[in-house]
Amino acid sequence: MMPKSPPRPALTVFMVLLLAAATVGATTLREPSTANGLDVPEHPIVQRAWRDLGSYQGQCWTWVQEVVRDATGQTMGFGYRDGFFEAGAYEVPIAEAAPGDVIQLADDLNAGPGVDYFGLHTAIIVSVDGPGTFTVIDSNSQWDGIVRTRSPYDPAASADRYSWISFHVYRFPLDPGLEPPPSPTPFP
Repeated sequence: MMPKSPPRPALTVFMVLLLAAATVGATTLREPSTANGLDVPEHPIVQRAWRDLGSYQGQCWTWVQEVVRDATGQTMGFGYRDGFFEAGAYEVPIAEAAPGDVIQLADDLNAGPGVDYFGLHTAIIVSVDGPGTFTVIDSNSQWDGIVRTRSPYDPAASADRYSWISFHVYRFPLDPGLEPPPSPTPFP
């Protein structure tokens, strides 16, 4: 039988201090202002989405619903068009798209709850790269449920890959009482 080692109080104190420092460091790194060379906008939807970068979050639509709810308190419905309006979002022209806006690719004639088809996708704008192109953050772009950034992302070109797909850009008011949304674009 081996004799017990005497306690090492200095090592125990060091480990407690090291653990405390690691905890403080991890807390301060949760919402970075820059990562992967990108300046991350202070927009609450982008900041919330950024926390999931590199993690498994599953389908793009359900992930964006969660991000919007956490960032704005608004609950999106289940239709790929009406779901945005139910949460108080409104459509903006692509030329006015900005960080925090959501790009939805869908078949306008088949955008109800539970649909699934090639070309259907939801992404959040992180930055505007040029006319009609963006850096986006999205989940499941490679069919694996992982949250990634992509740039340049051109929603018009992505929609053009399928004859039935169109795209829309939606904005969620951050203070619905102060920012009245314009009337929704009529459904085709």
